[in-house]
Amino acid sequence: LLGQGVTAEDRGAGVYRYSNEVGSIQFHSDGSFSAEFTAGAFPLGEDRVKSCAELLEKLNFEGEVLSQQENALVFRQTWNGYHLFTQQVTLEIEEGCLKAMTSGRRLIGEPVEDTTRQPITVVTALIDFLNGLNALGDVCSRIDTIVPGYVATTSLSGPMTLVPVWQITTDTGSYQLDTMTGELSRVT
Repeated sequence: LLGQGVTAEDRGAGVYRYSNEVGSIQFHSDGSFSAEFTAGAFPLGEDRVKSCAELLEKLNFEGEVLSQQENALVFRQTWNGYHLFTQQVTLEIEEGCLKAMTSGRRLIGEPVEDTTRQPITVVTALIDFLNGLNALGDVCSRIDTIVPGYVATTSLSGPMTLVPVWQITTDTGSYQLDTMTGELSRVT
């Protein structure tokens, strides 16, 4: 992304910073990252969404736009066509150029299936959703969407784990159902 003449710095604890006259980018072992760029280093074309997506692909971050503002775009990463609900980045734009990447998290490495665990069935998932909704004290009259995807969890000593979830939107709120355990939580 930065091109030639990059200086690499190991800052310890799994933190690496790369910089040159174009700007700097910092990566953490948990998948988080951030970057700042020199003014005018990354001019965006007429289609700024496409231009930003192409820049993110250089970081192995394929995704979709979640929101657009005049000076910022938020992208969510996808993997094999599935949403990675916790892997997002905000791209800050100034005067038609990419200025910074903030609050970035991306999938690192290639996921390997855990064959020792099996997800719950669709019927069980729906029943767990109803029971979880009641346990939270929430009420809804309909389910509007169910979007399958993953959330990533990391630990200091182990690999990143992708947990399969359903993101469920109802007429009264949004929820995430862990399809391994059946645990339901509100999406804020």
